[in-house]
This record gives sequence, C-alpha cells and structure tokens, in this order.
Amino acid sequence: MLILGISCYYHDSAVALVDDSRILFAIHEERLSRRKHDARFPVLAIGSALHASGLRINDIDRIVFYEDPKLKLSRLWDQVIDNWPRSRRIFDADLPRFVQHKLPIASQLRVHMGFNHRVEFSEHHRSHAASAFFTSPFERAVVVTLDGVGEYETASVHLGEGNRLTKLRSIHFPHSLGLFYSVFTQYLGFEVNEGEYKVMGLAPYGRPRYRDKLLGPILKLHEDGAFTLNRRFFDFCRHDRHYDPSLIAHLGVMPRRPDEPVREEHHDLAASVQEALEIAIAGILPPLMREYGTSDFCFAGGVALKDHALARARSGTALSARRLSRGRLSGTRDQGDAVAQQDPIPGMRRYCRRAGNRARRGQGRRHPARP
Repeated sequence: MLILGISCYYHDSAVALVDDSRILFAIHEERLSRRKHDARFPVLAIGSALHASGLRINDIDRIVFYEDPKLKLSRLWDQVIDNWPRSRRIFDADLPRFVQHKLPIASQLRVHMGFNHRVEFSEHHRSHAASAFFTSPFERAVVVTLDGVGEYETASVHLGEGNRLTKLRSIHFPHSLGLFYSVFTQYLGFEVNEGEYKVMGLAPYGRPRYRDKLLGPILKLHEDGAFTLNRRFFDFCRHDRHYDPSLIAHLGVMPRRPDEPVREEHHDLAASVQEALEIAIAGILPPLMREYGTSDFCFAGGVALKDHALARARSGTALSARRLSRGRLSGTRDQGDAVAQQDPIPGMRRYCRRAGNRARRGQGRRHPARP
C-alpha cells in the first residue's frame, strides 16, 4: 500500500511517500520553491515525489494529512468565544484564512491534483509520535511530544508497542512549553518559529538570574511532570506580541527590539528561559519511566529540537534507568486503541532519545505491518 503524507499551511510544507516497510521519498517544498519556510500547498513536492517514484497521483492508495482541520477549527472558535472581544483579530483574519486554505484540503487534492482515493486525517501530536516511534529502534517506548499547539494539544504522551500507539495523557492549549519558549523568542526580539535557535544559542552567554521569576510565577511544574502557564502574563489573541504588559513589569527587563543590540540582561533572560525549559522537560520523564517500566523513550515536536534540554532530560533519567535495569521498578499498561500502520507524517520535527545503556545498537527496527 502506498501512502502519501502531507503537511502544509503552517510552516515548512512537506510530503513523504511510504509503502508497507519503507520511506520511499520525502522532501520539503522550500527545497524546490527556494522560498524559506514555504508553507504553501506542496504542489512541487508532490510532483517531485511522483516523478522520482515513477507514479501517477492515483497510483497512491491513500493520502494522509498531518492534523485534523475540523478539530483545529473548533479550537479556534473556542479561542474566539472565550476571549472576545480581544479575539476579534482571530475572527476577522485567522478564521477566514483557515477556512479558505486548510479546512478544504481534501477537496483541494481532488480538484487540483485529480486524486480519487481516500483522504484521511491524523491528529497533530499523533503524527509527531508516529514520526519518532516508527522510525526508532524500539519495540516498546514512551513517546513524548512537545510543541506550540496542534488542534487542542500542546503535549502528549503515547506508549509505543510494536505497530501500536496508545495515547496515555495530554496537555491542552494554552498551557504549552513550545508557546512559553516562543513568547520569549519574541520578547528577545527574534522571529517566532524561526529565531528559537537564537535563544538557545544566546543562553550559554548568560546567567539564569531570572529563573525564579519564571519557574513558579509564570511556568508552574507539577510532581507528575505536567505543567501550566500563568495566563495572566500571556495574550495569544494578539498578532504583534503574545505577552501581556504585566510580564514586563514582573521581569523588570524591557523587551528587545529586533534592531536593538543584545545586552547582558538579554543573555541572562535567554539563559533563564533555557534552564526553565530544561528543568520542565527533565521532570516529565522519570514519572513515566517508573509507571511504564521502560527507559526507552522518543521525543518529537518543535520543542524536541532543543538539544540541550534533551541532554539534561537524558542525564536526569539515568538513575531511574539504572534502577529499572536492576528490576527495582516495573510497570505494565493495557493496550488501548491502536494505530496499525506506519504514519511518518512529513514536516514533523522528530528527535529520539534514550536513557540507560540497553539500546539495541545497530539493530534496525521492523516497520509495522499494514492492515
């Protein structure tokens, strides 16, 4: 069975063509259009995939879109209603654009590409989880996904077993580690969804002297690894900025303009944000490892690109992994709803990490069988 995965209309449109056991072809639209972060419908990428594989569009059995547009539209409506009238911009601009482009993706494929077979929709964080677990060497692993926001979810935990992914828990918008990091990316004068790596690169030059103003008052961490944002400091209805003026008063640091020099307080704020994120991620894994009796885990989503945070999480789980390997801790989980197919949706950021020393080095993963 040939399946084409598509991601578009947000950032970095992409496609991936897979069969029962292999990823046959994958490419970002920007590689062909030469337009950085090209989010448009990936017509060039689809054409390139078909050309490279010697296929026509209806040789493909199924096309899968990386998220559920109807569910995401529901979240946007909830955001409009819950925050009216501050949400007027979402109502006037974001909703019409969404309804015009992302919502009718299936009809676009049929009308513009002439596709006559099944079009299916995954969920954003399940796509993240599939991209990491089904390309990993693990037969059983905890899969953690962290990003800004999908439909409603900003974080999820799945248990991957063989060709199955079972959702265990999730955290919903507006509580988001990805949005937390992006807000401070913007606060430090960098472009959201582009300049986050600059914050990570700036962090080593500073001291985390604002950490205590972030952890607790702004980002609250819970014993089970969950987290919440203090909504008083954020405003996700605005386009020009996603933070409330109260955040400026709380931090005592003025936001940096993009054309302004980077000063010591900006280094220190970046260091504080990075450390807060690392502590949050490091707190997620140990409870999951104890509960499910495994030191194998996969990470996916935009936050998974924060390498230093994952390195801290890995070192922070070493003791738990050691105890698990000695049999001091164990856990089981009944299998729930299954996804009995490989679904490595393109454009999803993936990052796989394990703690402990039990990885089957050099052993390839068997791809899950198709139904």
